[in-house]
Amino acid sequence: MKKLLLLLLLCILCGCESIECFTPPQTLLLELNNAEGENLISNKKLKFPEIKAVDKSARNAERLSLRNERYISIEGAGWSDGTKHYIIYTPLDTFNLSVSSHKIDSKNCGGYVMDEVEINRESKEENGIIKVILKL
Repeated sequence: MKKLLLLLLLCILCGCESIECFTPPQTLLLELNNAEGENLISNKKLKFPEIKAVDKSARNAERLSLRNERYISIEGAGWSDGTKHYIIYTPLDTFNLSVSSHKIDSKNCGGYVMDEVEINRESKEENGIIKVILKL
């Protein structure tokens, strides 16, 4: 209890600033399609557990989530300052993906903003979803 009161007193005396808002980065949603534009997850050509993402610099697997039985999302993508490079593995194709983001550093607001997503496959963004054409 004494430590908590001391910390509170230090914060008041030193003028600690509070962050009044926090902005998370946009969720990175990928739709994996064939050349005809068919979603390979919803048409069962790909099974979600078979899709893997690896952070190239840390060489560890990243957690993926399945959204609306159609899209995959890399958990934590965009939550860093700088560029992260990933390799996405599927039984049908493997591709590289890079996510550049920066930290919001203002007096009253914090968070991260995703600046750019680069993929070494044909892709296009529609309504916040990146449609990736896999090479089959």
